[in-house]
Amino acid sequence: MIIIGLGLIGAFTLLFVIADNFIDLLLFRTLQGVGVAFTIPASLIILRLLQGIAAAGIAAPAFALAADLSSIGGEGRQMSIITMSFGLGIALGPLVAGLLVGYFFELPFLVIGLAALGSALVVYFSMPETVHRKTAVAGKK
Repeated sequence: MIIIGLGLIGAFTLLFVIADNFIDLLLFRTLQGVGVAFTIPASLIILRLLQGIAAAGIAAPAFALAADLSSIGGEGRQMSIITMSFGLGIALGPLVAGLLVGYFFELPFLVIGLAALGSALVVYFSMPETVHRKTAVAGKK
């Protein structure tokens, strides 16, 4: 199966390079993904699916909180800071993990776990509530 997947990736990469319009580029890039699916065990695909669901559970509330807490007209700035932060984390995460794994294998996981715990505590104790519900008083509408 891996040989088939690698062959598909190679063939569609070649077609991607010689494509002359945008639709062909998209088609060949998508078909490269099909080749990748042949090279990856099913467990990794399932784990990647779960990672995507978890990432959606972080990104959507972060953008909603930025929109709720920003001043009128400042929403774009706040959204760009969050987007930049996500990109910076994606870029620097593997670098930091690569540097830390030289000490011992579990160290990157421990550092990221502690950083996530620290971030959760900062958010829990410093972010104000953005949903203000009216409480019903007996006898009043």
